[in-house]
Amino acid sequence: MTNGSLNQLLHGKNVYPDIAWSLRFRVLYEIALGVNYLHNMSPPLLHHDLKTQNILLDSEFHVKIADFGLSKWRMVSTSQSRGDKSLPEGGTIIYMPPEDYNPNQKTRASIKHDIYSYAIIMWEVMSRKQPFEEVINPLQIMYSVSQGQRPDTSEETLSIDIPHRVLIVTLMASGWAQNPDERPSFSKCLIDLEPVLRTFDEISMLEAVMLLKRDKSRYESQCIRISHKTSDVELTSVNIPLNLSPQECGSFDPNIAMLLVSKANFEYKKHKKGIIGQARKGFAVESIQQDIAHQWIQIRREDIVSQMTEACLNQSLDALLSRDLIMKEDYELISTKPTRTSKVRQLLDTTDSQGEEFAKVIIQKLKDNKQMGLQPYPDMSSASKTASLNLSYQYKAM
Repeated sequence: MTNGSLNQLLHGKNVYPDIAWSLRFRVLYEIALGVNYLHNMSPPLLHHDLKTQNILLDSEFHVKIADFGLSKWRMVSTSQSRGDKSLPEGGTIIYMPPEDYNPNQKTRASIKHDIYSYAIIMWEVMSRKQPFEEVINPLQIMYSVSQGQRPDTSEETLSIDIPHRVLIVTLMASGWAQNPDERPSFSKCLIDLEPVLRTFDEISMLEAVMLLKRDKSRYESQCIRISHKTSDVELTSVNIPLNLSPQECGSFDPNIAMLLVSKANFEYKKHKKGIIGQARKGFAVESIQQDIAHQWIQIRREDIVSQMTEACLNQSLDALLSRDLIMKEDYELISTKPTRTSKVRQLLDTTDSQGEEFAKVIIQKLKDNKQMGLQPYPDMSSASKTASLNLSYQYKAM
């Protein structure tokens, strides 16, 4: 999809520093509209893996709901218990309601699962934060949610500036209610959200979309400039006085990937292969290029999802496992997904929280498997030369 996933929009703050409230409400409304359509089919279709990674955005940032690999027809699901091993148990823990944690509990698949996931997504859209991001162990999330804990809705997390804040927080709270019977339907969500959406005029919506397009275009242009610069940059040493205070230090944009620190009497000049500085004593600073592989994967995410083969996926997982770059739990979570696309999406979701080496392995396997549709690939040799910042300290007696 042209603009990737909702997850990329919300958490790619380096690409999209600001998202207008009008567009956020439109996204929520369109998600509810799509899922409500599924629930009103005959028999109802239950998604059961609704999350920001599965909500795609077209060229105008309209919502397209994807990845139905875990969906269930209610007519089939209601005739069998969740304990039946023939039924896949879907969903990602942070979007999964507590009643679905126990696979042996005989609960029927329900539309209330999707409304719980939607409430978590509402919180994520309004806060632009990852739910339970401070918790590492999934079991801890399961325990906390089972005890009634939910994402923080205080003004510290959900800004007081949110339009119609009381309504949206109330809708969230009802959507993730501990008792499934107390959760509203998507029809009810649409009834509540439609008047809110009408408070934003069409011009403000168009401006919000144009702002995102402009930010994305600037970011991509910047990435191209960085890619060209990396091949010309020469590692240089810079001498800097040792008694610098943090307030006196300056830095360039990290995306430009050059770090220079200066004080009075420090002069520098540019030449075609880098930046050279002159001073009396100090540190040796190497130019750095951060997260080239990771940024490339973020930009080409949807292309990778559509083109990465099963063989390439399996080779990537094996390589990551052999290098101890992936936890066994993450490996199993990816491997047990029911479809190729859902496996690739889960792999890329995992990449978002991992380091640069993780991303490099995936790119290398794509190149090894001759996935030509993803060219041009980032220059990994240049990236490896400039990927680390080496501060070497040399003391000279006066």
